[in-house]
Amino acid sequence: RMGTEKAMAGGLMALARGDGGAAAEATRQARRKLPHAALPRLMAAQAALIDNRPDDAAANYHAMLADTMPMAQKSLGLEGLYHLARAKGDIEAAGTCALQVLEVDAKALWALDGLTALAVQIGDWAAVESWLRRWGRAGVPRAQVKQRRAVLALAEAQALLADSDPAAPLEAAQPAEKAAALDDRLVPAIALAARPKMKNGKSKSPHKLS
Repeated sequence: RMGTEKAMAGGLMALARGDGGAAAEATRQARRKLPHAALPRLMAAQAALIDNRPDDAAANYHAMLADTMPMAQKSLGLEGLYHLARAKGDIEAAGTCALQVLEVDAKALWALDGLTALAVQIGDWAAVESWLRRWGRAGVPRAQVKQRRAVLALAEAQALLADSDPAAPLEAAQPAEKAAALDDRLVPAIALAARPKMKNGKSKSPHKLS
């Protein structure tokens, strides 16, 4: 046991200093003693990423999905694969990983957060709101949910404003007003909400900048 702990400690220190080779060797030693433990696999995956070997990292994450592995370890493996897919720009694969976790743990915060991020990325704002509601029901403090909802409403407004459609400023005003109502410190939201009114000569706004 002492040898295993020493190898894992050495591997963690090697990861901390960015030495992928030393970390990989240390994790190999640990895995010989603890072939079914999650930590050596996670360390091996991280070591592979440091050495720019994403396929080896993926292999370690996939090994954590074996039928004999406990669900907690499978969830870690799927989370690792989710981040690899996001890094490659594979939205479908990333979403599949997160959804697989939610099938057995409906309150997995990383999966709900990840699906929200993916919905933002593709501009599916109805899905953003749906995942955000589930994220809130998973035990996140109300103040944190409110702040996230404000930031995402602002993101929706900015995405709409990026459209070349002449009606875009008017369409963006609604989510911008929502963002400003949720958090009156979001100055960009207040400014976006005021644009159509200023254009029509109605500069009065219910929100203050100070």
